[in-house]
Amino acid sequence: MEYLDKRTLYTRQNLLEDRREVSIEEYYKVYGSRIIQQSERLFLEEFLYPILGKKNIKYVIPQYPFIDSEGKLRRIDFAIIKDDVKIALEVNGETYHAEGMIPNDRVDFTKIFIQSITRDKMEEKSKRFIT
Repeated sequence: MEYLDKRTLYTRQNLLEDRREVSIEEYYKVYGSRIIQQSERLFLEEFLYPILGKKNIKYVIPQYPFIDSEGKLRRIDFAIIKDDVKIALEVNGETYHAEGMIPNDRVDFTKIFIQSITRDKMEEKSKRFIT
């Protein structure tokens, strides 16, 4: 079984929680080195930031480490953690997770459906900590 070393525990820390508001530029100054994939940047800029805004983006921690059910250390693309609310988000481009798994004629519908469900659930949950 793997354990969380000091470096891993550090990456679990919210480095922005003391700030009142955080611009997208400030967010990238602190966490930019952890956000490597273009799909993750787009998700942050086009989805999370517009929903959560300057006051709540600080609760989003990229590349959040956790121990999976098999005892292995893994990372989730984004964790949103505030008080008792914990949301894990894995965001990867189609080629990373689903290349060839979804027939081409169904890709657009599937993406729209998943985005719609995800956005609805995120908006519902985000209402709990948007003030």
